Amino acid sequence: MERILLASRIGGSTLIELIIVIAIIGILSSVAIPRYQQFVMKAKITDAILSARRLKYAVIEYHAINGGFSGLPDDNNPNQTLKLLGLSQNWFGNNSPSVKNMWWHTGSGQVRISMTKASGLDGKRLILQSNFGNGQSSWSCGTTAAQKYQIPLEYLPSNCQNFH
Repeated sequence: MERILLASRIGGSTLIELIIVIAIIGILSSVAIPRYQQFVMKAKITDAILSARRLKYAVIEYHAINGGFSGLPDDNNPNQTLKLLGLSQNWFGNNSPSVKNMWWHTGSGQVRISMTKASGLDGKRLILQSNFGNGQSSWSCGTTAAQKYQIPLEYLPSNCQNFH
């Protein structure tokens, strides 16, 4: 009886198998990278919201003590407004690497936050809208309607899409 040896296959991958793996990695990357970037933007916006706490508390305290905002200057003097609220004029720049500046806009009852270039949203504005009624205060957030300053809605945290 004659013995026939079958050639055994030496380990390795074929070109087709490698192309399939590269295609799968490419498809996963095309989905994962934009989602990751969106997550990072939401984190920066959440950081900006948190950095506004002192200003929000100062506004609430001023309203509680004075029964409104009639003693605050017009909206053309944000530094004077910050001073009357008990905050230093250069305070806003030190709270977050994502925040260029923030101010209280008396006429609309809004805290307005301008984002930095480092945030990837250079000059875009986040709006925190106050609502004072029945001795309580509440806040909603969103972005401005002005296209020039508008933050894309997909970057806003889910609890921050109440208006725009």
